[in-house]
Amino acid sequence: MDRLLGEIATAVRSPRANAAALERLNLDFNLKLKNSSDPIRDGLDTISPAVFVHVLDSLLVRRGRASGNAGAPSSAFDAAVSRFEGSVIRVLHFVAARGSGAYDALRTPACAAAAAAAAARADAAACAAGAYTADGGGYVGFTGRRRVLLLNRIVRETLHEDAHAALPAAAAVLRTPGAPEALLRAGLLPPPSEAEERGCWRRCERNSLEGDHLWPFLSLVHMITNVAEHVADGTLQPDADSRAALAAWAAAQPRVAPLFIDVLRTRLAQGAVGAEPAAMLAGLLLRPSVAQGAEAPISAALLAHAPAILPKLAAHTQQPVVCQATRSMAWCAIASLLSSNSRAAVVAACGRDLAKHALAFLGRPARWAASSGAAAAPGPDAPMDDSVDAFALNDASRVLFEVARAEATAVFDGRLPLSCVAAVPEGPAGRAALVEKEARDALAHLRSRRQALGLTIQEARLAHNQQEQQQEQQQEQEQQQEQEQQHAQQQQQQQQQQQHEEQQLEEQQQQQQQQAQPGQIQQQWQQLQVQGQYEQQQLQLQQQEEDGKEQATAGPSTTTTAGQPRQTHAGSSVGGRRVAVCAACGMDESAARARLHLCRGCRLAWFCSDECYKGYWPAHRVACREEQARRAGQAASKMGRV
Repeated sequence: MDRLLGEIATAVRSPRANAAALERLNLDFNLKLKNSSDPIRDGLDTISPAVFVHVLDSLLVRRGRASGNAGAPSSAFDAAVSRFEGSVIRVLHFVAARGSGAYDALRTPACAAAAAAAAARADAAACAAGAYTADGGGYVGFTGRRRVLLLNRIVRETLHEDAHAALPAAAAVLRTPGAPEALLRAGLLPPPSEAEERGCWRRCERNSLEGDHLWPFLSLVHMITNVAEHVADGTLQPDADSRAALAAWAAAQPRVAPLFIDVLRTRLAQGAVGAEPAAMLAGLLLRPSVAQGAEAPISAALLAHAPAILPKLAAHTQQPVVCQATRSMAWCAIASLLSSNSRAAVVAACGRDLAKHALAFLGRPARWAASSGAAAAPGPDAPMDDSVDAFALNDASRVLFEVARAEATAVFDGRLPLSCVAAVPEGPAGRAALVEKEARDALAHLRSRRQALGLTIQEARLAHNQQEQQQEQQQEQEQQQEQEQQHAQQQQQQQQQQQHEEQQLEEQQQQQQQQAQPGQIQQQWQQLQVQGQYEQQQLQLQQQEEDGKEQATAGPSTTTTAGQPRQTHAGSSVGGRRVAVCAACGMDESAARARLHLCRGCRLAWFCSDECYKGYWPAHRVACREEQARRAGQAASKMGRV
């Protein structure tokens, strides 16, 4: 689709030179649309932003020199090219609408500026063709109106309503020469007919704000005024995009102010559904944070035509088809004008009508309650659907107050004008009673609404406080859990660190032991050798002394030899089995109550009691020490081999 539309855009710029190419492209374009049963499935809604801008920049650029008088085509060829351009515009409207594949890609300032420029050119051509006159300009005017409306819709689709990201695109539209006027001038056109809607893939709901011709301009103004209001009350810090958008709107106000008055008067004269978008537009543009005082271009233009506009705007708020937001914005706009320095001029021009409509609007709740058979002032348990109407009633009472305030100022200045409030046509006798009754009924209604609103606010505060407490408790529990988890993790990390340190210490000790083990073994072996030699010497000396003593007392021994032990080890063999026998008394281990134990020194001789051990020790001592010396020598030799 990009290739085909790109060729069409190039050929349309010079239709006379590209007549053959235009004929071929027209056939290909119509054939592709005719054979497509599902445009979205066939990819007809896919287009790149560059091609979108290129096509829009090439549309309606030759109308000044290729058209005849009143913007009509000068030949059959121009009429054919014009019809072909209309088909391309319808395709672009389908591509830019919500739900298409290229919808998100086309939300750029370049696409918005290109669509706005094309809408401005189409608006100029429609004005030249007489599309905005009473007769409508015939078929040429009908074609021009349809193109203007389609291009305005394309401009609207390139903007995200109530989105801060769309402010650069909105600023680009406002900076485009003729684009704001084209969007606003569409409000002068009558509602779309079936013929004007024919050929569009997407249709808006009839008798709705979105289906109204003013909806594109209303959406743009709603975006700008919201930014201005948020900047004024401090809820939004202005950045480069918001400042650029507000500056572009301030520069466009002098151009659109006269046209705004024409559209407002035309639409308010239609009444009911036709006046609803105009009343909403007036309420948006005359808000205190947006109007910027009576010296602003739109406010000044409205004050100049106040007698023809403000009473109709106040009367429109009493229509049943008016939504609550429009009532509130309309009365707020009138009250803001009366609160400015131009209060005296407005009251002098239309103060009586404003007072009449304000009193009638303030009496609406009482009349509704009386017609339904209920009390004049609804109770606090009444439904809160009228909460926005409560603000409208408050603004209407402000209007009545400002009118009375202007009259009081005139009395203080020495003038005695006829009272606007007292001049309400209800008869001399019932005028004061009417004013008092309407004021009391309105005050009672406002009190009941305020009471109910106060209860609702208290309930909301309690619910909000409970929700905050629950959130705080949840946060505290989560913090405690996090602290416990962190503490457990810290303990685990400390334990792991301690274990790691202990392992490192053990490894170091093992390494030190392994490094020092050869020297320690050699040192121990030397100590054991020295100790064994010393013990052998001591045993030899003791044996020599004992032998000398025994020879001196008992004579020479003839029972042992030098190569045999002095004491045989007690024990006998019974039935091939070795049996322990006490070395002193000869008691067998099989005897009753016999508990034999080995000698603690040699671990060879058996004794049945300590008395036998002590009594037999002198005879056993030599053999015991020899056995100990022999074992010490064996241990020393083993250590030496190691």
